[in-house]
Amino acid sequence: MCQTAIIKDHIIKLGKRSFVQRFEAVEKDTLTVRKLAGLNRSLDDFYELLYEQFNTITEKDYKIFGSQMDILIKTVKELYDTCRATLSGDMMREETEKLGKNYSALAELASDIREFCIKDNQEEGMATLLSQASLALSSLQ
Repeated sequence: MCQTAIIKDHIIKLGKRSFVQRFEAVEKDTLTVRKLAGLNRSLDDFYELLYEQFNTITEKDYKIFGSQMDILIKTVKELYDTCRATLSGDMMREETEKLGKNYSALAELASDIREFCIKDNQEEGMATLLSQASLALSSLQ
């Protein structure tokens, strides 16, 4: 069963942090490498949580957190663009690159959820194939 409430809470918290850090990035001296690194770790953890829940997400679940997920992805993208345009320093550039990778990973996972869990999950055969593929992938790791 999908942990919809936990996912929704993570999305809200990460969205707020991303939004605040975007303003800090504009002010240049207020966004620190430590804050951006912390956000990146939290985004990594959220990605893992969402990935673990992938096969259990239903259309009903996605209706609860889908629009917020889209806002989070947009906010992370805006923060990434702002950091690229305004921040300098090797450590900050490294964290900005990680932020870009987190943005891409979350956007791709959200797309996969829409395509495979929502649209195609109505076909029972697809759900079985996804489950089998997930199990096979787990055994490889």
